[in-house]
Amino acid sequence: MYGRGSCDMKGGVAAMLLGVEAALAAGPLPGRLVYQSVIEEECGGNGALAAVLAGPPADAALIAEPTNGGMDLVAVGVIWARITLEADSRHASNADRGSNPIEAAYPVIEALHGLEEELNADPEPEVAELEQPYLLNVGALHAGDWPSMTPGRSTLDVRLGFPIRLEPSEAQGRLAQAVHAADPAAQVEFRGFRARGYSFDPESPFVRMLSDCHEEVRGGRPRPDPSRATTDLRFFEGYAVCYGPTGENLHGVDEWVDLESVAKVATVIALLIRRWGEA
Repeated sequence: MYGRGSCDMKGGVAAMLLGVEAALAAGPLPGRLVYQSVIEEECGGNGALAAVLAGPPADAALIAEPTNGGMDLVAVGVIWARITLEADSRHASNADRGSNPIEAAYPVIEALHGLEEELNADPEPEVAELEQPYLLNVGALHAGDWPSMTPGRSTLDVRLGFPIRLEPSEAQGRLAQAVHAADPAAQVEFRGFRARGYSFDPESPFVRMLSDCHEEVRGGRPRPDPSRATTDLRFFEGYAVCYGPTGENLHGVDEWVDLESVAKVATVIALLIRRWGEA
């Protein structure tokens, strides 16, 4: 099935719900089960955080993020930043008599890529197999009104991945330092993502049981793949894992999800619910 959000995250939401329904159809559950579908998934993460704080507490958690037959147990930290550059706007015939906030964004972006290079010079062991685990993304640049005037302001929105063992506040500090080294007058504010990285035990009883269920339904053992993105798994402790459908082009054109994989994931989840509750 093609469509924006079909794989990330509608396919996963459907797989979880179908898995719960299948587990219930097999008879009374041997333990308490909580199904959550939340707002602000990942971006800010307020929905998942509120649900965790409201309870009830759980001894294990599964999020059906699209993992393409594998598992997600490790993810980098992520922050968003908005950088504002200002100058006096003027007629294009006087463009050489002052700074241009659009052009001022170039050295700032270059400095942030320098920070990206520093972070990736010594990756953590959990993500060492990834090429450039900590990525900078320049997501938006807003400036100007028309060709015959220099803009008075440009606004740059960026996303930075950072090491698991680096606190979000430290990552924010390093980003601001890099920006101000390039342009001391730049304004930096942080909004949205302020997510620390995470690493869950691939040998936990919950993950081993999930792997057993996957092998029974789909064959083989699911590979734990580290991620250069983050998920709501960061709000959980103890036993937790991301395991979900197969698809591609997430957040982009022609995003798709394999519907057969949704059904298979739901079957694995149903088995896991029954067996974990009885364990």
